[in-house]
Amino acid sequence: MLLLTALILSQTAIHHPAAGDQLMGDHVFNLQWIDTPPGVAHVTEAQKGQLEFQAEQRNAKGDFASVKGRITRVEAQSFELDGVVTTQVSYLNAGKPCTREGHFTFRITGKRKYWRMKEMNNCEGSVDYLDVFFARP
Repeated sequence: MLLLTALILSQTAIHHPAAGDQLMGDHVFNLQWIDTPPGVAHVTEAQKGQLEFQAEQRNAKGDFASVKGRITRVEAQSFELDGVVTTQVSYLNAGKPCTREGHFTFRITGKRKYWRMKEMNNCEGSVDYLDVFFARP
């Protein structure tokens, strides 16, 4: 019974198939503190029914944003992720990496053409806008 429960929990709950299709593949990824170049987010099916998310953006100054995890749920206007978010910007958090682990929600609001991470406060209390655009790189 425990093995069966683990298998069920590992699948991504896709409640809106068209949104799931839109999410698959590569997307432009951006943290507002990092000007250029934009990063790339990859959404892949790691196992049957399980979506994995990996994103990274880096600039020449060494600033970066990365997200890695498993997508647990897809809705028409959002997706949820269990994973790790790390940002490092030279003039924030004394230039040290800010790593957050847990459950994160990326959602579309209004007429925006991207999903924005809802949990915006970083380690020092500044607001991070982490965006995954519909646009493909």
